[in-house]
Amino acid sequence: MTASPLLLAACTALLFFTTFHIKQQGKEGERPKPVEHAICTTESCLKAAGAILDKLDQTVHPCKDFYQFACGNYIRRTVLPENMDVMSVIQNMEDEVLMIIFRALESPTLYRTGGSLIKAKMLYETCMNSDTLEDDSVQVLRLFLSERGVGHWPVLDADWSSGDMNLEWRLAMLFVHHTPVFFHMYADAPSFYSEYILNVYPASSPLGAKEVSGADRERIFEAYHKLLIETLRLLGVPEVRVQADSFDIIGFELQFSMITNTSQQCLLQANKEANETSQEDTALYNVTVDDLEYHIPQIKWSRLMSYVFRNLGLPLDTSSLYVMVHCKEYFRQLGTLLSNTPPRILANYMSWKFVLSYMSFMSMPFRQIFQDYTLLTPELKHSKLKTYTSRWKGCVSLVGSWFGNAIAAYYAKHGYPRDVEQKAKQMVSSLKSTFIDIISSTAWLDEESKNATIEKVINMKTEVGYPRNMLSADYVETFYAKLELSTDSLLKNMLKMSRFLVYNELQKLNRPVEDNRLLVDNIYKGPLQGSANYFATKNALVVPMGILRPPLFDLENPEYLNYGRLGNEIAHEMAHGFENIGLQYDKDGRESRWWSEEMKNKFWMKAKCFVEQYNRYVIDVLEEKNVDGQRTLHENIADSTGLKKAFMSYQKYVKENGKEPKLPGMEFTNQQLFFISFAQMKCEVRNKEGFEEYIGDSSSSLLQTPLRFRQVKCF
Repeated sequence: MTASPLLLAACTALLFFTTFHIKQQGKEGERPKPVEHAICTTESCLKAAGAILDKLDQTVHPCKDFYQFACGNYIRRTVLPENMDVMSVIQNMEDEVLMIIFRALESPTLYRTGGSLIKAKMLYETCMNSDTLEDDSVQVLRLFLSERGVGHWPVLDADWSSGDMNLEWRLAMLFVHHTPVFFHMYADAPSFYSEYILNVYPASSPLGAKEVSGADRERIFEAYHKLLIETLRLLGVPEVRVQADSFDIIGFELQFSMITNTSQQCLLQANKEANETSQEDTALYNVTVDDLEYHIPQIKWSRLMSYVFRNLGLPLDTSSLYVMVHCKEYFRQLGTLLSNTPPRILANYMSWKFVLSYMSFMSMPFRQIFQDYTLLTPELKHSKLKTYTSRWKGCVSLVGSWFGNAIAAYYAKHGYPRDVEQKAKQMVSSLKSTFIDIISSTAWLDEESKNATIEKVINMKTEVGYPRNMLSADYVETFYAKLELSTDSLLKNMLKMSRFLVYNELQKLNRPVEDNRLLVDNIYKGPLQGSANYFATKNALVVPMGILRPPLFDLENPEYLNYGRLGNEIAHEMAHGFENIGLQYDKDGRESRWWSEEMKNKFWMKAKCFVEQYNRYVIDVLEEKNVDGQRTLHENIADSTGLKKAFMSYQKYVKENGKEPKLPGMEFTNQQLFFISFAQMKCEVRNKEGFEEYIGDSSSSLLQTPLRFRQVKCF
């Protein structure tokens, strides 16, 4: 089955049957006659009509290929840059936000706005300054590969001896510079905790990625080894040492990858337990540092913590510091591996991981070999890194990711109408009400499951826009007060930013969780965030400020456009609370069995429809490769049920407020425009690599069916 039959079966059946044919049926092949009513002639409506017509391909009948009808002109006019695999309407919107921030960062008056934005501008300028980037990165790197940074790299130091090896100090300094070699540590509070505690998770290895097997593993191994060798050569290491030490490092990586491989299921179980009140055997709950040292004695945890907190200037009381260790079997195996490995190999390996973490911020030769490596290993996590056609986009995105609060505060003042939040909150409330109506009338659900599901909808925490308290000048300036940057080196600034990130993470420990702080910590990405998000373990919905703008949302637009665009986006994310993954978590975000087995079985019988339907779809540009309906199930359910709820919410709006004026110069009804506006938010141009990114094994965040292959009515 190829794209066109699919679109006929999916989009036509779900969307246009109700709008083009009910009450308006004409002769075979004829377009239905539009319903006549008032026409909106405001500037906003004129722009909206023009934007819709600009994407439409009206030579295609909507009931033959709805996607081509809605997006044909957009596809025809959009040219993919050489180094990009996909362009979409949503990316175009994100680019507009990037441009607002770009203009601010380029403005000489920004220096008069406040300390945090001055620091943001410093980071931006060092990112844009290619001369300093090319001149000093190796020198800065070598400085940090010493006792002044993370410790000497034996392969670069002929005088290095095993007596120089202090495992806990090296691990601490690497952690301080945000290089988690063997484990991650961060402050978090599971749903049933009122204070932040230190969470310790296993790290991963590029050779142990669960998505990789067989011939792919050998290819990744060779690419990884090549990257290591070329890095050593660029740093001027003698060839004899390059060969000997690189084989030792890669050999250790292989041993480490075996531990990370065996810990995959354990880690999944640990994530489950972190949201349950039961305390099973895979994790250590609320242990002191001394207890941790008893269970995993190969690492002197009290010494390691002391190094970390002292280096960051944070107070440490190990008697009050409680730790949650996820997957203790992993750490036992790690301890054995560390005990059996010569100090030189450990020091070489840890230094290599540090260099690898910062290679993207070094001079062009290093960036080039790293880019070559990422192209050879698309299965790995780094494949999710954005590639921008212009350097300014990459630098603005970098600033946005590190100065999210400062940029959000600026954007709120200069590119963001404040009254949109209230309107968006009304939309969220309407969508919740529709969810409850649908649940109440769902015949196959029993009363107990209905009540529990309704309670989860009511209890769903929601943040729209950005928390007001986090946009205040006092909050923003206090947040960045301890950060010191320079104008002479991007690599130096990134190292300082990493320390700042770790400092802010650890200073939350043993503090009470603020009402919205935990939500922000977990899922806010600032104004550059281009989509709403549902967070299952918190039962929380976030609608970020970056999407409360055209084309997704416009206060001056008719509501059939807003509900078709933003309404569908929000309803889609809400629906994630009630698909195959979301149903594992209750109203408080705890994993629990809150549906009966009978109801779960009924759910899976209906979900099977999605799996079977999508398994039949073929992407012909990928040599007839099929979509994986099972892996994309949660997205496909959210798409279909979310759209239904958005449309029903709009119908409720019309019932309560009356019909809206139609757009000028169009023959479509308002209901038809709801679905056209929905579809046009999915317009995109994608090459072969872009499709592979969607359906291949590479991506953990894009495991969903290509946008135009979605929308099937099974529930």
